[in-house]
Amino acid sequence: MQVSNENLEINHLKSELTGISDTHSLFEIFDYYIDMISDQLGNGFSTRTLKYYKTSKHRLLEFVKKKYRKLDVDILDIDYAFIVDN
Repeated sequence: MQVSNENLEINHLKSELTGISDTHSLFEIFDYYIDMISDQLGNGFSTRTLKYYKTSKHRLLEFVKKKYRKLDVDILDIDYAFIVDN
């Protein structure tokens, strides 16, 4: 299945106008996983794993703030260029 850029732009515009988003942000997803790991400490996840996720989130947030001058990134805006940028 392939989604055209036109459809993504229309959905983005709809979200902006209605204030209802069908997508999630990068740090919203990070927070979801950090909360999930916190809830399952000792049950498949260790405190060290939680610490690594929090550290990764912090470093990525600093990168996004410095490079893009934003506090968050829409998950649909993440592409290859974002991943290999340093």
